[in-house]
Amino acid sequence: MTGQERQAGRRSRRASMVAMLSTSLFAALPAAGAAEQPIRIGVGLDPAFAPFYYAAQQKLFERNGVDVELLTLGSAADAADGIIAGTNELAGGSETTMITRAARGDLKIIAVYTQSSRFVKLVVRKDITDAKQLKKIGIVPGSASQFATAKLLARSASTRSR
Repeated sequence: MTGQERQAGRRSRRASMVAMLSTSLFAALPAAGAAEQPIRIGVGLDPAFAPFYYAAQQKLFERNGVDVELLTLGSAADAADGIIAGTNELAGGSETTMITRAARGDLKIIAVYTQSSRFVKLVVRKDITDAKQLKKIGIVPGSASQFATAKLLARSASTRSR
């Protein structure tokens, strides 16, 4: 596959994600689009929220008659907490973030707007070559990073016991 073919495939997937996001929002909130106040969507700062930013930048919400206000927050956990507190009506976030937040309030997952097998990364110094060498790990509690770190540590512990 050439570089141009890969780039075209990425553009196609990105367009599909935006279309899926837009369709999900419009289907889930038909009455809210006609409301006087905008639908507030809590989003974080990382690339996982790109479909929301892209849809706003391309005026996809506006073109479909939906008044949306993106609330830029520190994390998906903050966005989910915003739903519980009534600050925003919708939020984007990972499954783990939403599942952990569901215990605190009434949350319902209505759509998947993006997915990636390469999104969560463990970043280390060049001299670290194995998880067993780690002494401290920073995570965001209740997030995908906490879930992925727990899985990494469990796997690392199971390989030590073999």
